[in-house]
Amino acid sequence: MDHSQPQFGKDTVAFASILSGAYASAAVALLFLVIDAFRGDPFFTPSLMGSAVLLGSTPSADLPVRIDMVAFYSFLHVVVFALVGTAFTLLGIRFAGLVRHPLLLTSSVFGALTLGIIGLDGLFFPGLVGTIGLLPLVGANLAAAAVMSAFIRSTLSSVEPRGVVDHVVKAVSPAA
Repeated sequence: MDHSQPQFGKDTVAFASILSGAYASAAVALLFLVIDAFRGDPFFTPSLMGSAVLLGSTPSADLPVRIDMVAFYSFLHVVVFALVGTAFTLLGIRFAGLVRHPLLLTSSVFGALTLGIIGLDGLFFPGLVGTIGLLPLVGANLAAAAVMSAFIRSTLSSVEPRGVVDHVVKAVSPAA
């Protein structure tokens, strides 16, 4: 039996990175489509985000829905989530403990996404989180983190521990 370290080619990394980001992005888009439709203003959130990020508009509940901003922001959203997926896929390859513990991976992705949007709000787009609502953003980030981490875990399920962090995670984890 071969117990050597599995090797992941560029195609596996790209597959996990891009699809985990695309699926997570789709989960967020779907959630906000439902929330926006329930509020009576479908596509408001991606239009607001697109207007703020791409046009520099001040976030406001009064901004009209612009389909061009929905399309541009949706594309940008997938790209950004693919980059986040890439970062966590590479971390999962490097630190197998991250992949072996779903709560650790999901909470790490959730933390990165949530700190990212709050940081963007504070640094570049003041009022964005307030206009969209913290609870919907947290819910969307939780959904995205769950989807992204599940896809990364399923793609990298054969990663063997090899780093110091993996041994620490293994040492503090309850025995199976």
